[in-house]
Amino acid sequence: MKDIEMDVFPTFKEDECAIIFSFHFKQEHQNIGEAVIYTTTEGFSTRYEVDVNQNDQVKETVARLDRLSVTEEYKTVSMEKIYHFLEVIGVQKCFVDQEPSLSYHKSRYLVQK
Repeated sequence: MKDIEMDVFPTFKEDECAIIFSFHFKQEHQNIGEAVIYTTTEGFSTRYEVDVNQNDQVKETVARLDRLSVTEEYKTVSMEKIYHFLEVIGVQKCFVDQEPSLSYHKSRYLVQK
């Protein structure tokens, strides 16, 4: 595994009740890319309505990969570091808009088409 550093910068977006994580990757002193992940509660709506039929199940926190701009040779290791970070904070699902180049860990990511 290539040795890269990952810095994480969280931001809270109140109107969407989401935490946005900006990831910056570097190797030694060279910047190799960045990524942005949105995390929110599954099924969150910005409408202020109460559903009387809603059950009291705990909703799952999910993530969505919004942007990934990392040098091609570091994409896999960068996504592995992001996924490990998400696991540490309790996020088990990460949705991506297109399939990342992770042939051996596809089951961890849910591809939205």
